[in-house]
Amino acid sequence: MDKQVKRKNTKNIALFFLLIMAAGFLLTIPVQGTLWGKLLQGGFEAGLVGGLADWFAVTALFRHPLGLPIPHTALLPKNRDKMTNGLISTLENNWLTKESIVIKLRSIRIVDKVFDLLERELHSGMVKSILQSFAAKTIRQIDLEKVSPVIENEIRGYAKKLDPSSLFDSAINQIVSRGYDEKAIDYALGQAGNWLSKEESALKLGRTAIQMMDRIDGDGFVRFAISSFTKIVNEEKIGHIIQNYLLQSIHDMKQDDERKQEVLIRPLRLQLDKLKEQEGIKKELEAWQDRLVQGYPIKGIVDKGLEQLRQKILTFIEGPDFFDVYAGPFLEKSLLQWREDEARTNRIENWTQDQIAAFIDRNHSKIGILVKENIDKLDNETLIYLIENNVGKDLQWIRINGAVCGFAIGIILTIIRILI
Repeated sequence: MDKQVKRKNTKNIALFFLLIMAAGFLLTIPVQGTLWGKLLQGGFEAGLVGGLADWFAVTALFRHPLGLPIPHTALLPKNRDKMTNGLISTLENNWLTKESIVIKLRSIRIVDKVFDLLERELHSGMVKSILQSFAAKTIRQIDLEKVSPVIENEIRGYAKKLDPSSLFDSAINQIVSRGYDEKAIDYALGQAGNWLSKEESALKLGRTAIQMMDRIDGDGFVRFAISSFTKIVNEEKIGHIIQNYLLQSIHDMKQDDERKQEVLIRPLRLQLDKLKEQEGIKKELEAWQDRLVQGYPIKGIVDKGLEQLRQKILTFIEGPDFFDVYAGPFLEKSLLQWREDEARTNRIENWTQDQIAAFIDRNHSKIGILVKENIDKLDNETLIYLIENNVGKDLQWIRINGAVCGFAIGIILTIIRILI
């Protein structure tokens, strides 16, 4: 808007100068017989001619003066194709050549500019939001139906490679080395003592002992002795005798580690060692492994686990710690490491410059095409308006200079004419 006002003011000044020259010429006609009258009339006459000539020349660039179809006027509308082609040729071959653009770009360290931008904007809210959205969208787009079979096959393949015999041997070794067998015996002795301490346990022991004695085969004397003994000692008495004996044995065994080792632990460990050598157990373990690998519903567990894992990851990504504690410092450290690696940054810079140079080489002609397309979109009136609006001030000064210079030259010529 300011440019339009200035152009209009300059145009009015040019018209004002032209009117002054015309008025001066008319007013000096009556006094042209005097010296000063001749000088002024000669100056105003030449200024009027110069102003009119420059007005004609400036107007002829854009339109027909006074609407008259005078030859070699309205130069811009008639020669806009030539002007456009000349402008495009100047842009492509003089002002914006491929070489000048490439040289200018190679003087700029593009990688450094990118690093500066990334470091400056790394902790901005926009980068944080974009990174969180990108990470969350990536996690959501993972097709678990395609991932699940892969993980399932990996688990089954790993399970098939496991040696059940080695696992069984390792388990037995762990039982012995960690003293689980001793703990198991202590637990069993404790449970046995608790059971034996009960009254009903004594009765069961007595009843069982009587029943066993009744089943003993023997001659008449043995049967007579057993019968006499059972008449003297009933189930309750013999049960308490057995109960007390067993409780005392358990108590003694708990107190005497050597006896416990000799009676219980060593035999148990011998049996555990024998289990390692039994081929039947190993074959059964291998068969159990095959049944487990083939029949266990791993897919359902994997599907559920993957979905739970995805939800946990999404919750973590959407939380405040994802960027502030993890992603932000990680990216900052990575950028610093990349920037300090001059060899790598130079390779990236050279590759980037080569790609830009190749892009410019392929698309340089499109600069002219783009300029031509934009000019062709404008009709003559709009194009003339744009040119006048941007350079009209200077064109109007041509008119002013023409009037002023003509006035001065006219005075000089009048003086010369008088002198001659």
